[in-house]
Amino acid sequence: MAQYDRKAKRLKSLLARQKALRGERRLPFITPLVFLSSPDLDCRLPPEARDGVHGLDGDKDKGEPSPQGGGLAGIVEALTHLSARDLDPIGVARVISEPIASASGSAG
Repeated sequence: MAQYDRKAKRLKSLLARQKALRGERRLPFITPLVFLSSPDLDCRLPPEARDGVHGLDGDKDKGEPSPQGGGLAGIVEALTHLSARDLDPIGVARVISEPIASASGSAG
């Protein structure tokens, strides 16, 4: 995950240099997530290597597990149920989310 952490830091630096975000006192924390989308995946990563790695979610309405093997946490679950540890104290309010969207477009 170290390489993905470096990419997240580079993304934050790139966004900070965009005109839409110049002068912002603080950007939100950007954390890397890896999404493995193949339904045929059988993840064999050891538990200590799975931090930030997610797969397909199962169908909760039908009580069906993910089609993937290996027991990865689902990406939708991860993005909609962030823990307090994952949340940035400043959050991503509309005041900063619109400039971030604009900066993302400018950065390509």
